[in-house]
Amino acid sequence: MTPADRRERIEFCALVHALRSLPCPAIVAIDGWSGSGKTWLASHVVAQLGGTGLGWTVIHMDDFVPGWDGLSAGVAVVHQDIALPLARGETARARVWDWHDSRPGVELEFRPQEGLILEGSGSIAATGELATLGIWIDLDEAHRRRRLRRRSDYEAYAPYIDHWAGQERAIERECDSMRRADLVVAEVGRDSLVLERASERGRAALAPPANTR
Repeated sequence: MTPADRRERIEFCALVHALRSLPCPAIVAIDGWSGSGKTWLASHVVAQLGGTGLGWTVIHMDDFVPGWDGLSAGVAVVHQDIALPLARGETARARVWDWHDSRPGVELEFRPQEGLILEGSGSIAATGELATLGIWIDLDEAHRRRRLRRRSDYEAYAPYIDHWAGQERAIERECDSMRRADLVVAEVGRDSLVLERASERGRAALAPPANTR
């Protein structure tokens, strides 16, 4: 993690502006270790994007992962069936994984005229260079463990925490996901977030709108 004196706090509205300004089709990846707050950030930011004229859809990596051993397979499915078609301006179709019955589920459709926020472990790997913006949440392990214990599905998830974490680490090492992120944030709140690092593209996205007087 970045030393505290090198971080900066920015208003949450700056992130909303960044997404609102992205070209269509916009593909935003929100990645990070389990328990870092990816789902919360995705739902909170999309709620603030209402009325932008671009319909935003949040999809969850977990929906396309075929079981507790399948994170890498889920990354491949999302890349091939969702990210690639959307980047070509085509409608994307992919089947979710039915975790209850351990089999493929319903097919979902995503249109390139919409903005897509893909959240979950492996999302930066799944989108790669096709992502319009990549965000990595770099929350410390102790904080992440506390968040996990507060999850409604914690009892079902607990036996697999370490196994899942191993798959996360393997994908991050292979794809260098954290380094490739446009924005790395250490803390996310309702009104602000703490920025650890931003790429040139990330800085450009966060820049305030030009004064057009």
